[in-house]
Amino acid sequence: MAVEGKKFDGREAKKGLFFSPHAWGWITHGMFLLLLLPMPLFFCSLWTHLRECCCCPSGPLRLSSGHVERHAKGIVQQMRRTLRHGYHAYVPKGALLKTDMLASSPQLVTAVFRETEAAAERADRANDYAGFFSRPRLNYPVASGIPAFISRRQFDVQYNIFHHDAVATLNRHTLGTSLEGHSLETVIRRASFDATQAAVHTAAAEHFNYCFFYKSLRPWGTAVPKQLREAFQLQYGRDGSVDVVEEVKRLFTVVVLSHQERCGWVYLVWTGKQFDVVEFPHGACPIGSDLIPLLAINVHEGAYSLDYGPSGLEQYAQNYFRACNWFLAERYYLQATGRGSSCDA
Repeated sequence: MAVEGKKFDGREAKKGLFFSPHAWGWITHGMFLLLLLPMPLFFCSLWTHLRECCCCPSGPLRLSSGHVERHAKGIVQQMRRTLRHGYHAYVPKGALLKTDMLASSPQLVTAVFRETEAAAERADRANDYAGFFSRPRLNYPVASGIPAFISRRQFDVQYNIFHHDAVATLNRHTLGTSLEGHSLETVIRRASFDATQAAVHTAAAEHFNYCFFYKSLRPWGTAVPKQLREAFQLQYGRDGSVDVVEEVKRLFTVVVLSHQERCGWVYLVWTGKQFDVVEFPHGACPIGSDLIPLLAINVHEGAYSLDYGPSGLEQYAQNYFRACNWFLAERYYLQATGRGSSCDA
């Protein structure tokens, strides 16, 4: 059943307001007048300011040179307050801070910061050359990398990044200690069994590994010398049906692929009695094991991933023998057996 309701009347709704409609109109006009009251004061102050800024009160509105100069000095003073640096929050490491210098112009700010950048570069170069150890100069060109093996980009990653870090760490931990000034072999042997020198041993071993790896390479490789082939024949060619060089390559590749960590080195070594292929983890080298290194390959993933991809280790190992310096292996083998000179290859 429908319920009859009272018809809504707008006039009755207005009865619920706090004020009558006429009162609301007066309130609105009053608020508008309150907003207009400050305007005369604003225009008066503006006119006074313009009179002070003019060269002649009755003339055209032209700013005087004195006012411009005072205004510029005010800006400079504000810059001095805001640009009193403190480059300590973002200055490059090693740079000489000039915290008490005041910036009198944006150009000076730029010049000072450029000087701090240059000082940081000089400090970094000084730190790089500080210390007894350094990366070797290569006796073969690497402008295009190692042909048939790795590209220039891949070689730079090893030489300018990883090897650089190893040498910097080694110098940083040996400067001012009893190990400073000693040969690399001496540092490795002294730090091998000292747990407190673990950082020194790791950096020294990596420095040795990289240096020997560079020695093990030649663009387009070399042939296997006669005396080294004969030595391989005595150990691996007893039945006469096996190509001994291919057998050494096969054993070398097997050890490379069996290195699960993808972070280390594989060496062809002379144990004092026979040839062997040995893998070493990161931070270890043959010197600490009294083995004679003959050839070395870097099996860190960063040593081949740019050219071969993360899964290209097998192809990387096979191409290694296309850029392998077999003459180095023969020289060190003959030295170890007392039949060679002491000159490096």
